[in-house]
Amino acid sequence: MSRIGIQKRIYEMVVATALFGISSVIFAQPYAETKKEKTEKKDGMTTIHVTNGHQITVPEGLKVEKVGAQIRMQDPTEFVMEKLQVVEERLVALEKKQDELEADLTILQEVISSMGKWYDLTTQIKKKQEQSQAELMSLKESLKAVKERLLSVQGKEPAPAFSDAQSP
Repeated sequence: MSRIGIQKRIYEMVVATALFGISSVIFAQPYAETKKEKTEKKDGMTTIHVTNGHQITVPEGLKVEKVGAQIRMQDPTEFVMEKLQVVEERLVALEKKQDELEADLTILQEVISSMGKWYDLTTQIKKKQEQSQAELMSLKESLKAVKERLLSVQGKEPAPAFSDAQSP
């Protein structure tokens, strides 16, 4: 092959490489955008931007520190232990709150039952008052009958009854 043939081949390879490079950038760009859209942020996770568009998704609260080009993350067992400690503390607080609410509920039940007893007591008192008034009226009638009988036995006629308007 001659020198012109080699130069022509090199020229063709450069052009083909350039076209391949440009086409790969053009066709890769939409793919990269759809890939970004597909990565959704999940609950409890956070995204850390590393460099040049690179990202890492880690749990929220994980201690991450950048040292030069390195990224140091907290030990996973230590992270899980801290989260479990927080959950345990919340559980203890909730149990304490539940005990307080149960005590309040017991007090309310006692108050309600005592109110029911008070209501029963007042109804019983009213019934007793009505019975007492009925007995008193019965006794008054009996006393009046005994008084009339006594007067008739003594031979006297009963004295006229005084009303409130006719005082002696």
